[in-house]
Amino acid sequence: LFQYLNWTENFSFLNRGLLYFPKWTRGNPTHDMFFVKNLNITSHLDGFSTAIILCRTEETNRSLWEVGYMLENMYLQAKSLGISYSSKIFKDYETNQLANAGVNEAVAALLLT
Repeated sequence: LFQYLNWTENFSFLNRGLLYFPKWTRGNPTHDMFFVKNLNITSHLDGFSTAIILCRTEETNRSLWEVGYMLENMYLQAKSLGISYSSKIFKDYETNQLANAGVNEAVAALLLT
């Protein structure tokens, strides 16, 4: 299980404004991917062994929209790259089981073959 984080640095309007000065890189989006642990959750992935799980990071309906937009963009990318895919929206009991395994706030997954 790997976790990808976007915007690993706190957002600041001051830092964002400094982006436009020559040779300044402060305020650029930052991201990171890191190993969490070995985890077998294929039982939650309808038999698929590889998936990208989308989780929400805040308790608003807007965050669910963002997950939907990301899933739609991943469909387009997979299709354009010729990758076979399917998708899954997690039910409440599956979200709770995944949270117990260490995957918090799971909403949907892009299942890859």
